[in-house]
Amino acid sequence: MSNIPNKTINSSVNEDQEINLKQLFEQYAFYWKWFIISIVLCLIAAFIYLRYADKIYNVTAKILLQDENKASGELARLTELSNLTGGNSASAFVLDQIDVMKSRRIFQKVVAQNKLNISYHSKGNVKTSEIIEFQSPVRLILLEPNNSKLDSVKYKFVVRKRGNEIYIEDNEFGNRLYVLGNKISSPLGQIMLLPQKGKEIDSDLIISFVPTNQAVDNFLDVVQITPNKEKQSYVVNYSMNSRNVSKAEIILNSIIDQYNKDVTEDKTRVSKATTEFIDSRLALISKNLADADSKVADYKDRNNMVDMSSEIQLYMQNASENERKLIEYQTQLRLADMMGGAITGNEGSLLPSNIGLGDQSIQSSIQSYNDLILERDDLLKSATPDNPIVKNLTKNINELGSSIRSSLNNYRQVLQSNVNALEGQKNKFEGKLNSLPNQERGFKDISREQQIVESLYLFLLQKREQTEIQAAATPAILKVIGEAYGSD
Repeated sequence: MSNIPNKTINSSVNEDQEINLKQLFEQYAFYWKWFIISIVLCLIAAFIYLRYADKIYNVTAKILLQDENKASGELARLTELSNLTGGNSASAFVLDQIDVMKSRRIFQKVVAQNKLNISYHSKGNVKTSEIIEFQSPVRLILLEPNNSKLDSVKYKFVVRKRGNEIYIEDNEFGNRLYVLGNKISSPLGQIMLLPQKGKEIDSDLIISFVPTNQAVDNFLDVVQITPNKEKQSYVVNYSMNSRNVSKAEIILNSIIDQYNKDVTEDKTRVSKATTEFIDSRLALISKNLADADSKVADYKDRNNMVDMSSEIQLYMQNASENERKLIEYQTQLRLADMMGGAITGNEGSLLPSNIGLGDQSIQSSIQSYNDLILERDDLLKSATPDNPIVKNLTKNINELGSSIRSSLNNYRQVLQSNVNALEGQKNKFEGKLNSLPNQERGFKDISREQQIVESLYLFLLQKREQTEIQAAATPAILKVIGEAYGSD
């Protein structure tokens, strides 16, 4: 055996393999018809599946947020430095806004605006496809929109056309003859079906109603709102998988639109409250200013006064800085009194914002107070005052209002202390007026009152102008980079 050449052994093995392969091919070739039939049947099955299977489309949208509080100048460079050391203000801002966009409040507005709690399905021979309201031959009208049952009842019925007659079939009332445009009873109360222009009922139509909260839950589960991967990016991405591209596009575009309206309306309300507050104060101060001007004119007429003497000029030079500080603190004191009156007489209402108080902590508390008021007012559109969340917000508003009143009292005490100190200093300067005519001293008292009132009047005029300019030229909250789009 060891004397047989390797070449002879390899040749024998190759011949055996060729024979085996040939036999195997001939054995299976006998069933060639079944192979061809199987391939054809699989292709037909695949075609039928692709023809009738539900297709899922990905619909996307993209916006760029505009952060109006974005830092600039030296502060911007400090912010960039903090980002390098681990801070990330841009990312925090975007995530906060995404939480607002994904809030139930925004989604409830989207559902209500587009009636997304009512769905329409066209029943075909093989499958049922969803259509949106304007594609449906009829649309459902709720004649009792304030019915409390709408918050808990689900209702589904079928609209069928047999010949020239239309029937409505549901589990509760069975099969009923119906004339389009007539009222009909249902678990939702009185309802009506109106025909859509240019649309005909050519197949069974399934109409479903679910409570708004359930529709909101459904959309919260399928709508994805995410930030860009880059930490410093202000871009927000929207995406949604849906069987109906048109409906998904409506949902995403409506979310963007409602978020934009929500932020803009809040800013408009705060600006309006501030303007109304300033206008009411200007009306009162205008009268005081007119009285002060009249006193100055009468005093000059009675005493035949001319320009200040050189001694008065020297006094003014020494006392000007003291007078400036005194007027500034007295102005702040008036503003503190006005704000105290506003929060005492208007509990539960928006407070004027950014009217010039020097204490930034009070300004921040007022901003937080207004935010809570806006949030409670928005909840009251869909909830009662007895709602636990509304009660909790009211409690927080009252507590924050008490805190603001306390802070205003403390701030006023500090201001009053500063005013008393400056007036004491003023008295020292006025001691130098003993040698000056009495008419000059009297004029100075009247003139000081005029300056205080005039300073406050001009200050409020400037603030009103700034508020109106900001309200009229409100910058865009967001820029739509790409509206909702689903590829076919």
